[in-house]
Amino acid sequence: MKKIFFSSVCFVFLLACNGDTTIKNNVSDPNDTSGNVKREVTPIIPKRDTFALDENQSSFACTRSKTVKDVEKQVKIFGGTMNLKMDNASFSANTSIKIKNGWWFLLDKKSDGGKVILDMKSVAALQIGKEDEIETGNPEYLETKKYPTATLTIIRFDSIPGNEKKLNVIANLQIKDTTGAITFPAKIEYLNASQPAVPSKLTGDFSIDGIKWALNPKNAKVLKDDLAFHVVLVTEKKK
Repeated sequence: MKKIFFSSVCFVFLLACNGDTTIKNNVSDPNDTSGNVKREVTPIIPKRDTFALDENQSSFACTRSKTVKDVEKQVKIFGGTMNLKMDNASFSANTSIKIKNGWWFLLDKKSDGGKVILDMKSVAALQIGKEDEIETGNPEYLETKKYPTATLTIIRFDSIPGNEKKLNVIANLQIKDTTGAITFPAKIEYLNASQPAVPSKLTGDFSIDGIKWALNPKNAKVLKDDLAFHVVLVTEKKK
């Protein structure tokens, strides 16, 4: 499996560790010479809290700019047939990706990152269909039957020297079988004074190379494939 930020597997989400569950280990008392006396040790389990994102207020927009060479294709359009034959062809397309779920995590009241699950079946773009007709649909290269979701895992925020208005987001992006590390500046707002470790809103932009993320068939003659994302994450308000 190639690892480098598109794709989907079933993910195990870390949720809040609440309740009275404890782990007990029997450990021999070092002062006991008989070896019969034992004491009970209960490890401390850190409390992990979750804060959900507001999927309706949050957004994940994408602009894809792609250049391919030696294009030769016959397509049907407006009731007629058109032959495409070019040395190089470039296109740019905008789309949005629906956020399926998302959370911020707190461990012992300290920020422990976050996770955003993207619904890749929601992606729609112009493409050449099975009947060689130009249509709008879910791109085949995403293979959404096999990979219905993608994941942005936020690890931490780092300060940016000389920039007090933004923080660097350190994260991993997974699309299909490819996972890659990304870093991007973002404006992060904290409106709830009682939970200063939980962002109320994050706004940022980042880009990836679709070639490195293996988003093109192996036989495709792709010269450039840049995907630029605009991310807005809004935390759900507690009622």
